[in-house]
Amino acid sequence: MLQKIFLLIILIPLLGFGQKSNNVNQKKINTLEKELTDAKDKGSIQLKLAELYWKISPKKSINYGKQAIHYFETKHSKKLPDALINTAIGFYYIGQLDSTVYYTEKILKLDKQLLTNNKLGVSYNLLCVANKNLNNYDGALKYGKLALEKFKQTNDSTRLPGTLDNIASIYKKTGDYKQSLQFSLQSLRAFEHNKDTLGIASTQMNIANLYGYLKNEEKNKTYLKKAAQLAKELKDDYFLADIYNNLGVLFSDAKKNDSAYYFFNKALNFYKKANINSGIAVATQNIGMVYIHKKQYNKGIPYLKDAINKFEAIHSKEDLADTYRDLGATYTKISKYNLAKHYLNLSLKLSQKIANLRLQLKALNQLELLHYKTNDYKKAYHFKELSYTLKDSISSTEIYKQLAELDKKYQTEKKEKEIERLASQEKIQKAKNNTLFIILLSLISFVMLSAAFIWQRRKKEKAIAQLKLKKTQLKQQQLEQELEYKNKRLATHAINIMQRNKLLQNYLNILKNIEPKDEAKTQTQYNSLKREIHKTIQSKKDWDNFKTYFEETNKSFVDTLIKHNPDLTNNDFRLAALIRLGMTNKEIASIFNISTQSVKNALYRLKKKMKLNESENLRTFLKKL
Repeated sequence: MLQKIFLLIILIPLLGFGQKSNNVNQKKINTLEKELTDAKDKGSIQLKLAELYWKISPKKSINYGKQAIHYFETKHSKKLPDALINTAIGFYYIGQLDSTVYYTEKILKLDKQLLTNNKLGVSYNLLCVANKNLNNYDGALKYGKLALEKFKQTNDSTRLPGTLDNIASIYKKTGDYKQSLQFSLQSLRAFEHNKDTLGIASTQMNIANLYGYLKNEEKNKTYLKKAAQLAKELKDDYFLADIYNNLGVLFSDAKKNDSAYYFFNKALNFYKKANINSGIAVATQNIGMVYIHKKQYNKGIPYLKDAINKFEAIHSKEDLADTYRDLGATYTKISKYNLAKHYLNLSLKLSQKIANLRLQLKALNQLELLHYKTNDYKKAYHFKELSYTLKDSISSTEIYKQLAELDKKYQTEKKEKEIERLASQEKIQKAKNNTLFIILLSLISFVMLSAAFIWQRRKKEKAIAQLKLKKTQLKQQQLEQELEYKNKRLATHAINIMQRNKLLQNYLNILKNIEPKDEAKTQTQYNSLKREIHKTIQSKKDWDNFKTYFEETNKSFVDTLIKHNPDLTNNDFRLAALIRLGMTNKEIASIFNISTQSVKNALYRLKKKMKLNESENLRTFLKKL
């Protein structure tokens, strides 16, 4: 799958330095390196050189950063956190994320007197992007929000937009594109306020990508054009590489492979020039996929294998799993099934290890296709069932996430009300103490304070009543959402039974057409597979699960049916339940694996058992029951 680059605005505004061209930086570097030999404060010059070498030569940046760390440690200087930050950034640029985390965590262990809120914010921001690239999204989100809090406390408008953008990139990685878009739009407004051209262009590119994921082609193209226009004004190799890569994806989506190759190749050259290992790996993978789309498999496969080696080197597990799947899918296309199976299994195992459900689903779908092509229908069906189960899991995860958010909001409001209650009690106690003193002064004052106390108590009782009402409303809303979830789960289960039975019936039809004629062993295997498929179609387990889900939300319906006719059979209950769910005759026929006419006959018999008149409609009756 072609990869877009979601630009991380970590290094441009991270320490608050303006972005300048490499030519300007090189002139400064030459001057500082001459001054270094005779300088008294070598650490400060080493620190400046580390900053300037970030993109020109990350390894030299690391070298100067380490020298500055040693110098400032011996001097117990307040500049030590800056030296550690610069060294961590250098390691980030060459993809050594464990070293980035190591040097950043050293900052957090320093004496608090050396750490300002800004330096803490920068450190949290570094840990945010490092954990994000290590696929630790919970940790990344935690540190991103800590950085955001620190920069807000200090009104740091320079670093704030980049932090918002980093948080947006984490939500994008977890598939929460709407939440990612919200943070990206906040980031864009902040960059525009700062008149930061590079930040504006980078964020416009990210927003364009998000609209692409959200299938809004018009806004995708609008923001992409804006970013491309600003890119012409910039001379930053790293950013231009990202722009070219994303333009390549756009042309590839439009099936203009030659144009896509042109932009991916330009991106690769710029990434190599800027020594950005992660970008080199992504561009390599994308070039490989362009060749695959052009059916030039002999050229595409080496690029994908090279991308795998590069992703392994920088420990990018999510990208590695994605490229394994691309290579497995390619080998499936050219009928090299053993190699296809090897790489697809690697993709599935790695996706499971990093708990990426959507990558797991893609690997399962590709494995189903592979076994279908090799006529191994039993395994194809096995992977089909796994993919259905995983789809349900993804759907359930998203629903529970929404419920968790609702509960979180409720708990937050509950705590706020508790704070108000305690504050109110404190006021009441203070009023009581004042009353004892005022009684000694005059009876009139006592009466007035008593009246104030009564008024305050009534106000408190009213507040408590409002809190109870709010709690009841929230609980009702939560129960309604739980009921909606159970209904969705019930409908999904019924549809899965229908789709599975269709698939199995197709497999049976295929088996009829390829029925072996000669070998007894083959005939035995053939009959065994047919029996297993028939057995699965008639599985009682699915109906038991369906009954459990149905009775969770329709208990009174079942009880009422029994009252109308205690002699109803299990099939009668199943038929009534499916009608209750709004299933058509054709859908019911597919679920029961019978003809539509048989369904009509069953409906007629059920209507008689329910003792309905000819003018009464069975479906209307069951829905109102």
